[in-house]
Amino acid sequence: MTPEEFDLFWREPKCVNDDVVYSPVKDLPHWLEFERLVVLGSSREDICVGGTFNCRTGQITFSFSIQGKAQVCRYDVNGAVHKNEGRTHKHFIKSPRCVSRQLPHAVRRDDLIGLTAPEVWVILCKEASLEHPRDFFDPKGHC
Repeated sequence: MTPEEFDLFWREPKCVNDDVVYSPVKDLPHWLEFERLVVLGSSREDICVGGTFNCRTGQITFSFSIQGKAQVCRYDVNGAVHKNEGRTHKHFIKSPRCVSRQLPHAVRRDDLIGLTAPEVWVILCKEASLEHPRDFFDPKGHC
């Protein structure tokens, strides 16, 4: 995926018609995840979104992926430090090689620090032109 293709995908209206429900990750205590949910209504029919939550650290991750291939965008909140972008940042496609290199470029997102997973989800949906008419179940309720 090129940066131009990603920008088009990011701007066009789309929808996720499933509830966001976290469940435990097998063999990883303290980790919860929600399955890759299909993103509908975009020019790309192969994009899905998923997420993880660490009950111990509060780390939140949401990622958009090409099904069966690689991530094309990722929000990391309270995660590992990424160079000068800190622990809370958004990874994105800067060149076509970024997808195969696990999105090495990121931009600092201090506006997301201290937010809950549902609050970050609402911001992500707005930024991604993503409608989510279903329920988002806070992962903290499963910790």
